[in-house]
Amino acid sequence: MSPRQHRPQAPDAGPRTSGVPPNESAPAAPLSPASDNRRDSEWVRREADRRVAHILDRVTDAFIALDQEWRVRFMNREAERLHGRPADGVIGRSCWEEWPETVGTRVETEYRRAMAEQEPVHFEHHVQHQYGPDLWLDVHAYPSDEGLAVFQRDVSHLKRVEGERRRSEARYQALVTATAQIVWTTDAAGFVAAEEAGWELFTGEPFERYGGRGWLDAVHPDDREAAAAGWSAAVEAQQVYAASYRVRRRDGVYRHFAVRGVPVFNADGSVREWVGTHTDVTAQVEALAELEAKSVRLEEQRVALERTLRAREEAEAERERLLAAAERARADAESANRAKSEFLAMMSHELRTPLNAIAGYVQLLDMELRGPVTDAQRADLARIDSSQRHLLGVINDILNFARLDAGRLHYRLEPVDVAEALGALETLVGPQLQAKAIDYAFTCTGDGALPPRATADREKLQQVVLNLLSNAVKFTEHGGRVALECEVAGDRVVVRVRDNGRGIAADRLDDIFEPFVRVEREYTRSSEGTGLGLAIGRELSRGMGGDLTVESEVGAGSTFTLTLPRA
Repeated sequence: MSPRQHRPQAPDAGPRTSGVPPNESAPAAPLSPASDNRRDSEWVRREADRRVAHILDRVTDAFIALDQEWRVRFMNREAERLHGRPADGVIGRSCWEEWPETVGTRVETEYRRAMAEQEPVHFEHHVQHQYGPDLWLDVHAYPSDEGLAVFQRDVSHLKRVEGERRRSEARYQALVTATAQIVWTTDAAGFVAAEEAGWELFTGEPFERYGGRGWLDAVHPDDREAAAAGWSAAVEAQQVYAASYRVRRRDGVYRHFAVRGVPVFNADGSVREWVGTHTDVTAQVEALAELEAKSVRLEEQRVALERTLRAREEAEAERERLLAAAERARADAESANRAKSEFLAMMSHELRTPLNAIAGYVQLLDMELRGPVTDAQRADLARIDSSQRHLLGVINDILNFARLDAGRLHYRLEPVDVAEALGALETLVGPQLQAKAIDYAFTCTGDGALPPRATADREKLQQVVLNLLSNAVKFTEHGGRVALECEVAGDRVVVRVRDNGRGIAADRLDDIFEPFVRVEREYTRSSEGTGLGLAIGRELSRGMGGDLTVESEVGAGSTFTLTLPRA
């Protein structure tokens, strides 16, 4: 059952039961001994019901009796007041019809369980009103063969008091949290003598643990001794106590507190009690620690920056010194290079003049303009002419290299018929080929019917390839093979000189293009040369926009490859 809005109570009509009232008169009729007994029993039962109803009307709990059909058989005055309706309008009606709002709720569930199991039930029922305060009922229901006896006690006041207590505790906790302070008092001797709600709320400790000097147990072990000594000294000196230490919160986390306690004096100057506060300063302590850490980091960064700047200044000074030294070295090298080039040019000029004269006199003698020449003399003249030509070639190589090194060599780049330019070289190396019975082959393939054409300096192209052919013949054994090939490869024209001569070791392939470098001495002991031919050849090739490379294997021969831009 659930109370409705309070309605005026019906006039007191005495106990309400479902039977005939005890003072109601029955119609007169002849009586027999048996009827007298029944009448006496009925009267006794009604009298008992009247007395029970009289007692139930005066109990402080609401009482409602239900039969097995869930009809209301009795309601006491407290039930009338609580539910706001007179018993006369309820008795005989189904409780589910009278209180339809309880259908499907815990009330119906518990009532039916009590009747089914014939066991008492106890539960609380919350009654919500649209108008007026809500009610909380503490319900006990006792089943029997005749139905269900229901006792209901209004515990709304207790619920409101309990709710107010919880709200008060929550407000106090919020206040403590908001103020970050714990207010406390001690007796004159500095002992906690009464419960301190703020301390209990923060630490979670009961009075039995923090009373007296037990509060020190919540202080951090590292701070405990100093806190106790400082408090004892302040109490003894009756002076203001100020300290800072960490206190363990109820969740086990330590928080930093600034603590201050002051003595409260009696009129005679003695201390009556101490009053103090614990103020949570964890945020300030952490902020200060973070600030100090940042200061340390900034100082470290400043020192590192100074070191970096100092190192940079030193490096800059060293760079300037090296640049100055490099500039001096470059100037010295350029000066030396100019002097070398001038010396080589002068030397070559001074040497070429008498060599040309030697060649002229050899020709005059060979032509017998100075008289008859014997065969032995003619052989000597041939050797003189060969030596003169070799020496002149050496001088020309030196002069060409000096011009290259000085950057005074000029190129006349134009489309060149590579097949025609290379084909003219066979007559120049023919005598050398015949002397060593070397098999020579020349092949050149263009793009379809067109001959291969390259952008090059014709004279320098022939000079490079002629030097490569001369080297191939020089380092190929008697009866060997030398091949000259050219072909078009994309936007390049490729010229190759192959031989099956002695070959070059892999660790010397890069060295052979350096000036004055000769391949292994045992290979060149019988070969003449300055070691400038390949160096000049590579520089000329690159000056024409191409390159000169080599592939070789000792004992299998070498392949020199010249690449030029396709015209």
